[in-house]
Amino acid sequence: MAVAIFGALAWLGALVVNRLAVVLDPSGITVRRGFWTRSAQWQDIEGMYLPRVDRRHLVGAVAAVGGIPTFVGGNISGFTLSLRTRAGRWIRVLKELESNDVSAPPLAEEVRNRVITHVFPPLEEQYDLGLPVSFGKVSIRRYGELVFGRRTIPFEDLPNYQLIAEKGRLVLSSGKRGRFDASIRWDRIPNLDLLGSLFQRSQDEARTYR
Repeated sequence: MAVAIFGALAWLGALVVNRLAVVLDPSGITVRRGFWTRSAQWQDIEGMYLPRVDRRHLVGAVAAVGGIPTFVGGNISGFTLSLRTRAGRWIRVLKELESNDVSAPPLAEEVRNRVITHVFPPLEEQYDLGLPVSFGKVSIRRYGELVFGRRTIPFEDLPNYQLIAEKGRLVLSSGKRGRFDASIRWDRIPNLDLLGSLFQRSQDEARTYR
């Protein structure tokens, strides 16, 4: 009897814990899971992160997110969405949810659009001013170098490289056979969309100044 009661309580507890609601409004995001609630203003979001992927269990097809190919299968983090605030707090959604509005875009896409609108402009302005823009272990500066982990690529050499997102990692590829390409797990790099965009701008500017 005790076992049955405990099992029933555990089952009910799981229902409570797994209840999840996400509320988006013009000012911010709120995630509720059972009795746990976390929210943040869009202006306080540092960045959006892709989910971690285990390369040993990759399944699923390739999809395009902001022009960067990503694997939609093989997500082992359990999260479809991860946001980090400037104060270091994480806001994570465990699974994709459907909106009450059937015409609304998928949750991750909608949040990504909000992040692009509120988070990207100050970083783009920082880049335009010639200041380094940080993306975790990667940083880039207009008319300056790209820092990728322990590697530093001079401005004039940027057209010789590509940033490729594949199998859960962002790869700095030189395209040369037999040469080791540096890579960083993409779930440790915020705002991958913006990094790709600024890298492309730097490449175009480097070609112009050659």
